[in-house]
Amino acid sequence: MAELLPDAAAQLAVQLADLGEEFRRSVPGRMREIEGAFAALGERLDAAALLQLSGAAHRLAGAAGTFGHPALGDAAHRLEERVRHLDTNPAGCGGQDRAALQGLLADLQAAAAVVTAAAVVTGTAATTVDTAPGLPAAALPRPVFLVDEDSRLGAEIAEKLGHYGYQARLFATPRAAIEAMREAPPDALVFDLGSPGGMLDKVLLAEARAIAPAPVLIVSARADLAARLHALRAGGDAYLTKPLDIGVLVDRLDDLLDKSDHRPARVLVVEDDPITGQALLAVLASAGILAELVGDPGQVLERLHETLPDLIVMDMYLPGCRGDELVGVIRQVDVWQGVPIVYLSVEVDRDRQLLALEQGGDDFLQKPIAPGHLLRVVSARIERARRLRALMTRDSLTGLLNHARFMEQLDIEALRARRSGKSLSAAMIDIDHFKSVNDSYGHAAGDIVIKGLARLLQQRLRQVDVIGRYGGEEFAVLFPETSSDAARAVIEEIGRVFVSLRFRRPDGDFAVSFSAGVASVDQACQPRQLIEAADRALYDAKRRGRNRVEVATPFAGAAT
Repeated sequence: MAELLPDAAAQLAVQLADLGEEFRRSVPGRMREIEGAFAALGERLDAAALLQLSGAAHRLAGAAGTFGHPALGDAAHRLEERVRHLDTNPAGCGGQDRAALQGLLADLQAAAAVVTAAAVVTGTAATTVDTAPGLPAAALPRPVFLVDEDSRLGAEIAEKLGHYGYQARLFATPRAAIEAMREAPPDALVFDLGSPGGMLDKVLLAEARAIAPAPVLIVSARADLAARLHALRAGGDAYLTKPLDIGVLVDRLDDLLDKSDHRPARVLVVEDDPITGQALLAVLASAGILAELVGDPGQVLERLHETLPDLIVMDMYLPGCRGDELVGVIRQVDVWQGVPIVYLSVEVDRDRQLLALEQGGDDFLQKPIAPGHLLRVVSARIERARRLRALMTRDSLTGLLNHARFMEQLDIEALRARRSGKSLSAAMIDIDHFKSVNDSYGHAAGDIVIKGLARLLQQRLRQVDVIGRYGGEEFAVLFPETSSDAARAVIEEIGRVFVSLRFRRPDGDFAVSFSAGVASVDQACQPRQLIEAADRALYDAKRRGRNRVEVATPFAGAAT
């Protein structure tokens, strides 16, 4: 789940304090809008005035609660509820109803006067910031302790783990590793049991676990059931046999440490009150979530296609339609059937909340909400949705985007590049002589090579880069805000690492290289042309000897 980033809690407190003061200054203007709409109601309850009054009271109720003014929020919500009742029952407005409205307006005016007269304390946030548990930053190398009495082999394994985003520290004995754990505990322990008769010391492992509950992987020359049972009973989490395949080791580390999709989450916030919307953006940004705000329901479908969010946060009452009506429209579009939608509103009526959920919402949260609570709900929904989406949109062997999903993302990134005026580059990568790998070592070995390159790309590229398995042994990468020269340098470095890897098989070790082509929006006008240009450059790299990266040359009709 998402968590507040380092030093983000203090920064968020300052942002919320500034927005809280901006809200306080906005209260007189908000009250003038409410009073003007109230005066315009007339004897026959003008429909436009009712709508304006209800909307203004709703926005004030949500913002007041968000910025720590519950009395003002409650007064605005009571007025909003009474107005909504009149909106649905216009014949019921007699003298008693009008008197009740007048009384509610007077209560709201009194509460607003208290807020506008309140002194401002610089640097104090109106909202308490609580943190939420979360995942570690995927870009940082993860520390692993490797215990191996064979220093040469251990150093080789440690070096290869470094290629895949792990920082391995080598120890000759378990005791030395345990003592080091007291100073800096690792994320995982790898024990090489050495001689064929070696067994895992249960007491030592218990001592290590008491210091840090890191998963333990056992590497042994024995493959019999007795050795495996001993390792299991001693507390081992995984058991690997020699000769050790580095790809299998990394697979198990990835699984045990839950290295799933850690791309920055994207959230679309649909909220017509701009100050409340900015507060929500600040809370989400404090946890590294990329959030965008849209206040006009008429723009939501377009923004969905532009941002492809992992989740939507939706206010219940919006200008021109209700939130649940907008959710119903969103669910009419097949591609948005699975995106989680969380209502965030001052609405307290349980029946209305349930009716809204029946339109296709996934959760209903009430304003005001603590930042940590919001982050927990949002991140949990996103994690669940990503896992389900991965089953449909990701290649089963590599975990990368499949061809269809990559092409959808290509259109989105190209649109973003055009709107922002920034660079977008693409790379096409193809494993050299891959048929020979399958013919010489078998298709299982070919799968290991494909997975090895996929993992290397995931570890070496940025979170914002888009990686897909284009087909067979061919991969595609999108580099937002990156020139073709910069993309070429990155791919060349990955190529140098990849060709240095040794893939171990019983019938012999082998190494593999790849060729790649790079293009940018300087060489292509349309998204498909960008891929075609990179593919032509890939063909040039193959023709010029393989194990190299070529950049596409401009062609007629290219963008300038």
